[in-house]
Amino acid sequence: SGRTMHGGRIGLEWQQSNRNTFGISFNGRARAMDSEDTQVFTAEDGTGELLRYGSQVNTSLSENFSYTGQITFRHKAPKEGKEWSADLTYNGWHRDSDASFNVNSQEATGGTTPGSPSTQQNIGGSNAGTVTFQLDVVDPMKEGTKFEYGVRSNVNLDNTWLGVHITRPGEPTERDSTLSNDFDITDIVNAVYVNWSQKLDERWSLMAGLRFEQTWYETVLLDTDQRFSYKYPDGTENLAKALFPAIYLVRRWEGTTRELQINFSRKIDRPRFWQIMPFIMFADTRNLRIGNPTLAPELSNLAEVNHLL
Repeated sequence: SGRTMHGGRIGLEWQQSNRNTFGISFNGRARAMDSEDTQVFTAEDGTGELLRYGSQVNTSLSENFSYTGQITFRHKAPKEGKEWSADLTYNGWHRDSDASFNVNSQEATGGTTPGSPSTQQNIGGSNAGTVTFQLDVVDPMKEGTKFEYGVRSNVNLDNTWLGVHITRPGEPTERDSTLSNDFDITDIVNAVYVNWSQKLDERWSLMAGLRFEQTWYETVLLDTDQRFSYKYPDGTENLAKALFPAIYLVRRWEGTTRELQINFSRKIDRPRFWQIMPFIMFADTRNLRIGNPTLAPELSNLAEVNHLL
């Protein structure tokens, strides 16, 4: 097996005035990886008697190229500490893969297992692009008080394909339509947030925030025009579940590092696309993976108390 990686980055920042700064950057990375391994297997009946045995030789080659381009802008207002920034980022990804699984099986009673040796070849790849826009504003209302707010939008488009072909003795190579696939993924997450921080006195400070997130996800299996879509929140019934509050209360002791932290927050962990897509995405002759479309996001309420002495 072997692995190679090459990459580079270039960037430029221009301070147009004492208030405005522009930036642009680009980085790319190319990777290649190949591997080979052998798996030995046996098959037994319910009583433990050996039925057949054999080996599977797996070889794979994967090449991919990823890159990121970003444009940034930051503006400082005349008011001390007030500023806003905007970022536009594009992430691209391309992958090609070629894997083969060669199975040789023998019967325990002697002779070659029917259909052996067999070869499964998986040729696939993917093209993906993600556009992210973020706008953040920081506004110190007065001494000890700060107000922050912003928006973020993330749009991901992905096309992934896999062609699986099986070769057996005396038979022409055939495409396995069950294991092969070609699908498009659209994944959009939009969010808006507000944060407020306040120094209550010389010892106590408070920060509170609220974030609203909206998700839309859709997968289309191009070979069969099967579609699976997912929205959260969907309508107004679960609108409250898209709100994520956070409260942080801190008490400090002057002249020491002692600190008491009390916080509460709500988090969301969404299923990954391979966990919810009801299609076989990639497999060899012994391993399959398929998602569960009924999975829902995991919502967590977290409460913590930390005392640093």
